This record gives sequence, C-alpha cells and structure tokens, in this order.
Amino acid sequence: MVDLNETPGQQHPTGGDPLGVTGTRDNQAEASFSPSLPPYSPLFGKNRLMTVTYCPPERDQASSHTALIPWTTDYEAALTSAKEAFQRYFPSGSANRHRWLSTRVQTSSGVTWADFSPQVFSNVVEDVGVELRLCEEPAPKLDVSVLPIGHEHETADTESYYQFKIITVGQRSVGKSMMLQCFTRKEEERLDTMSSTVGPSMDITNRFLTAHGELVKTVLWDTAGQEAFRAMIKPLYRGTNGVFLVYSIVDLESFNQCASWLTEIRSNVDENIPIMLVGNQIDRAEERAVQTSDAQAFALEHGLLFAEVSGKHGTNLDYAFQRLVHEIFNRLKDRDELYRFKETKRSSRARTLPGAKPSPFARCCGS
Repeated sequence: MVDLNETPGQQHPTGGDPLGVTGTRDNQAEASFSPSLPPYSPLFGKNRLMTVTYCPPERDQASSHTALIPWTTDYEAALTSAKEAFQRYFPSGSANRHRWLSTRVQTSSGVTWADFSPQVFSNVVEDVGVELRLCEEPAPKLDVSVLPIGHEHETADTESYYQFKIITVGQRSVGKSMMLQCFTRKEEERLDTMSSTVGPSMDITNRFLTAHGELVKTVLWDTAGQEAFRAMIKPLYRGTNGVFLVYSIVDLESFNQCASWLTEIRSNVDENIPIMLVGNQIDRAEERAVQTSDAQAFALEHGLLFAEVSGKHGTNLDYAFQRLVHEIFNRLKDRDELYRFKETKRSSRARTLPGAKPSPFARCCGS
C-alpha cells in the first residue's frame, strides 16, 4: 500500500527496506519485483493505494504488468478497479473469462500467490505491504483446427462432414470481403483491394476445419453493408449457424452502428446462435478510433464473443474462426442437433442456396 501523504523523513519499520521485506536473500530478490513503485507505508491516510499485478496466462512472467488501485476493504470494488486498470492487456476474445484476486504470501518453500475468500479480504488488505494479483482462468481449449485451403478437392463425394453457415455483417468498407478473402484464398491469389459487396445477394465461399476430430465445412456468406440493401438481405439470415458482426477499428461510426446491427441479427436468428464482434483492420493501429476496451465492454454487455483481426494480413483471423466454430459445434452438440447438419459433397450439390452467387474467389477454395 502506498501513502501519498508520507513525509520524506519518515522511517520504515523494517530498517529502511522500501518494500517492507526483511532478512533472506530470496526475499530481497523478490523485493525488486516492482522497483519503480513508491515506498509502502504503514500509515492509514485517505490516499492509500494497493499494488496489483497481472500476467495473461498465455504469456510468460516477463509480460507481467503492475498498477496502483485505490485501497478498499470491499473485494468487489477492488476486483473492478483491477480489471479496469488492466483491461487493455486482456487477451483478444477473453472479455468473459472468470477473474479473481490473490495475494502474495511467504511460505516455508518461498514466495507464492494464495487464493482467499472474499469474506476475508478486509483482513488481507490490512497487512502492511500487501500485494495483490489479478488472476484469470486459462483460455478454453478450442479443439478446432483450420485445414489447408483447398481441402474440399481432397474430400470424396461420399465423405461426410458437418456444414455450418456463417454470415458476415456490418457497415460498408469495414473489410468484410477482405477478411473472408484472407481466410479462404491462397496468399499469391489475394487481391490488394476489393470493391464493396453490392446488392441484396451474397458472395459465398468456404473453408474446412476440424472440431473435436470431426470434419467441418464453413460456408461463409459475405453481405452488402449499404443501408439500402439491409432490408433486402434479411431473408438470407435463414439457416445461419453463426454470425460475424464486423466493424473497423479506424471507423468509430461503424462501431456505433453495431447496436443497430445486433438488433437486426437477433430479430432474424435463433437466440442460441453465437455472434462474434470483430474489430477489423488492426494493421492500421496508428489510426485507431475505437478502443479495444470499449469494444470488449460492448461484447460483454451483449453476450458476444470478441476478437480483433487484420483481414489484410490475417492476424488473429484463424483464432476468430476457430472460436466461433467451437461455439457453434458445442452449442449444437449440447442441444443434440448436430445430426441436422451432416452433409456430403454429393448431398450438398443437390441443393441450391437461395439468393447466392458464386464468390469471386471461390475457385481457389472449393464451393
């Protein structure tokens, strides 16, 4: 804890040790954990602060971050302050993860982090030099793998797979077509620029993945974002298994319109259909107009998955598709409805998708 009212000449009870740590070599090494912090103080002033650290579970300890939050005996208030302090460091798509506080303790085997009940939090923070850590559950194991582009050409007519329809919506010029192109087209065949999708029909392409060892074909529908066509594409939501709601991180208006898009989506698809909010164009980070924390808060409020990607360079793109397919597969499995989406190439060709036109890059991916 830090007292901002401490006077320069005030003595520490531990013989000058600024972190209030004594004795052993191990403890002295641990004292250098946060060397840039002001000294701890045993005084109880109105400006007392607490030290909190955070390290995303997917990274090593070198990626640890440190912050100061207001001192309080209210566990929930401290947890909220810690989350707000480290929000910008949370891994993409982790807004809904469970997080909690632990405290640093000295045991016979050395320094470690101990969990505690929120009911004893007031006792924990009364200790001089208390240090907290914001912990979080690890990322869920997706059990989803993206197969090489062109896998359909290696699939026999009678080989079965699960077929999921995924629709991509959002304002015009947010990079929806570029995102799908990057995911379904070989690098040497991608276009540097793409014209806007126009009209009430959709471009369709696909890509194969595996989920829990089962073959999955994602049929990807790219929609027009112009206001004039929004009413005309509503019937094409029929049969959707998952939705990408895309905005551009450099276009604040495209993000502001997500609430309207979400209302439309939920009025046209089943309530069990997973929706992922996607912030595209992170390759233009220097032009960022939408903060990650704002988008994460929106996703958390509305029960959405979340990811930030670069549809141009493919950054985080595989993760976004893996995460959405993971949700689609598991939700259908939990409701015992997977069997409805079993297909073969032969049975798929026997049906025509209404309102669809061939994708301009479907030839490289199979259609």
